[in-house]
Amino acid sequence: TGSSRPQLADPAPASLPLRAPAATPAPPAPRTASEPAPASFPRPARSPQPAPILTRVAVLVSTLQDAGELWVQLPAGEYFELVNEVWDALDRIFTSHGGRHGKHPGEGMVCHFVPRPGGSYLWSALEAAHQAREAMRQISSRWQARKDWDFELCMNTGVDEGQEWLGPLRRVEPPELTVVGAAADHAAQLSRTARAGAVWITRNLVGQLAPEERSRLAFGVPR
Repeated sequence: TGSSRPQLADPAPASLPLRAPAATPAPPAPRTASEPAPASFPRPARSPQPAPILTRVAVLVSTLQDAGELWVQLPAGEYFELVNEVWDALDRIFTSHGGRHGKHPGEGMVCHFVPRPGGSYLWSALEAAHQAREAMRQISSRWQARKDWDFELCMNTGVDEGQEWLGPLRRVEPPELTVVGAAADHAAQLSRTARAGAVWITRNLVGQLAPEERSRLAFGVPR
């Protein structure tokens, strides 16, 4: 008998473990911010803005003489102390005569005097200018004694009168009024021209004074 060769069966393919496809990671949950919502602050209530009016008005402009030289001579603290002392003294005088503050571009003050019952707005402006000059003499004497100097502190003043528009140009509290017209320009020019604490007024203002007021006023052109 012939010997038969054994039949070798093909090996079964190895079964490799199958890997499941990697799962796509889930996106992270959105983080919730715990910051509080911004607080809403109510806007402060503003008083109604006065409407401009066309009125007779006396404009007083008073400027500190040689303010630049004072700044050079005084330490900053003393300079501001002096200017605030001047402003406080003159503010009491001007407001006591019915003056209403306006805007001044430098070391000075602007006040407006309008007609009111029981008094002359023109004479009120002139009395305020005269009393301010006397107050400045007292302030100057105190600072001369304090600093041992002969520097004379002066506020040079110009006053004019006219029918002008009076009203606020910007929203501030309290309202800051401005006169737009020739009277304000003339008063500012006179204030810049005057020296040694002089009070300069226009011929127009003198002509508007009542006869009894004009008789009490000493005025003229310096020569």
